[in-house]
Amino acid sequence: MRSDRPDVGRSRPRLGSVSPPRRNGARSATDRQEAPIPIPVLSRARDAGPGARLARLVPPSLLTAPPPVRRRTAIVWRSLLTRTCFVGVTGSAGKTTAKELLAAVLEVRGPVARSRRSLNTPEEVARTVLSTRRRHRTAVVEVSAHESGLIAASLRILRPRVALVTCVGSDHYTLYRGADAVAAEKARLVASVPRDGVALLNADDERVRAMAGACRGRVVLFGTSPEAELRASDVRADWPGRLAFTATWAGESAPVLTRFVGDHWLPSVLGAMAGGLALGVPLAEAAAAVARVEPSPGRLSPLETPEGITFLRDDWKSPMWSVPRALDVLRRASADRKVAVIGTISDAPGSKSRAYRRVAAQALELADVVVFVGPHAHLALQAEPAPGKFLHVAATVREASQLLRGLLRPGDLVLLKGSSSADHLARLALEWTREVGCWRTRCGRALLLCDHCRLLPIPHGEDGGSAVGAGDRTGRDRDRSVATG
Repeated sequence: MRSDRPDVGRSRPRLGSVSPPRRNGARSATDRQEAPIPIPVLSRARDAGPGARLARLVPPSLLTAPPPVRRRTAIVWRSLLTRTCFVGVTGSAGKTTAKELLAAVLEVRGPVARSRRSLNTPEEVARTVLSTRRRHRTAVVEVSAHESGLIAASLRILRPRVALVTCVGSDHYTLYRGADAVAAEKARLVASVPRDGVALLNADDERVRAMAGACRGRVVLFGTSPEAELRASDVRADWPGRLAFTATWAGESAPVLTRFVGDHWLPSVLGAMAGGLALGVPLAEAAAAVARVEPSPGRLSPLETPEGITFLRDDWKSPMWSVPRALDVLRRASADRKVAVIGTISDAPGSKSRAYRRVAAQALELADVVVFVGPHAHLALQAEPAPGKFLHVAATVREASQLLRGLLRPGDLVLLKGSSSADHLARLALEWTREVGCWRTRCGRALLLCDHCRLLPIPHGEDGGSAVGAGDRTGRDRDRSVATG
């Protein structure tokens, strides 16, 4: 009986001998001459079998079928995609960016399937698997841990051969109560890697690095640490510059110039490059591929206005642990005047009042003007601005818009830090370059970026009504599968 496993020996010449597994099953992260995981090239003769016939039986309607049907069908379809290398990507931050970067790197070698936007629930994993065809050499799939058990449910469908973990933070604090529990949940992805697979782990994050012990296959560490197999040095990222560094792999070095703002994107960029290198993409080609990728909207994506004002949009999500990283970008930036606009802060352990006071104090140290937006904005007034500094609060985004129209001037650098599910602060930047009519305080499309919302230009006040009416049920159901964990 012919094995379902791809004939890995035919696809690429080995770069060197693979060291024997350690006692815990993981391969050494210090091995510098590992062979890449081959991505098999399909032959027409071998591809024209039952799987090819079944491909014609997976109609597009299944992509919108009820979740149980979609999951069961995806499990069967995944079992037939034996020649596609599936990659699972997770992390408390940067996984969508890492997914897009890795897909760009792997497209150097052939067609790549990938998750849509930041959709990462088990239902969306199933949808991505069902969208994958045998012509796809790889499939890069984002998985979420915003609820306990979601990763396990996704893994039953995905069965990844490669796992990438960017970092671990304190997201979803009310569920996990700390970063250690978050790490334990995300480590399930690493533990699912087979013996002929690879785990790509951030060497600069101690919780991610510790996941190496759970891996049965090869481990590739990336980061600035001396023990990283893919190592970054000479890192630069101060605005108006973009993230740039020198990457070193197996004795070879290459300059990397990205389009990203802030050095906290380094794990996403390095993780994507490490994935490409492990799958046989040369270092120079991986560097060139990541240089072409633009930031995803709402992930510190710059927006320049005709008036000469620059917005740095970090408005996708705002857990407490991520706020200092965004503020650090503003602190290190060069600009005539710095403005910080901060919305709802989530996952703050302890007192909400203390959390807002602390963030306000941090923001006032580095920004000339600080504006808090939302129902908890008044809590920031406990902080005392120094002479020459200004602290404002606005209960709604509409009020903040009117305030900023009178405050901002050419040369300002404005950081927007908020949550798309709570604030939709993106409107504060978008209104300078396009028509914005929607100023709802609550939105039925809570996890859809305003950039993609057809209701953005339609006038609507602050009455708190849902953006989804009876005539838009399809849009609501489609966006419900978005997750941020």
